[in-house]
Amino acid sequence: MLIYLDICCFNRPYDIQSYEIIKFETEAILAIQNAILTEQISLVWSFMLDFENNANPYPDHREAISVKGKRGQARFYLMQLQRMAKIYRQPPPPRKNLPKLT
Repeated sequence: MLIYLDICCFNRPYDIQSYEIIKFETEAILAIQNAILTEQISLVWSFMLDFENNANPYPDHREAISVKGKRGQARFYLMQLQRMAKIYRQPPPPRKNLPKLT
């Protein structure tokens, strides 16, 4: 299974855990990250995650997230998905003999 996580998912464990919802989300994200580390799930990493992570003002957080990204096994899959998306973004051929709407 492939999974793509937004940069917010990697930053959630660094948030203040004073609210229940934040604790719950953090536990969920850590469980997902553990599944990635044990190769039960393949992480899809993109250049956008690198871009957003490089803007992180906390060097220790930035480095930790970068290491997780280097473990992303599915960069190749993302490139394939991007190529496929390009193909599907092409406009469809014009339809012939369609009735005009009035």
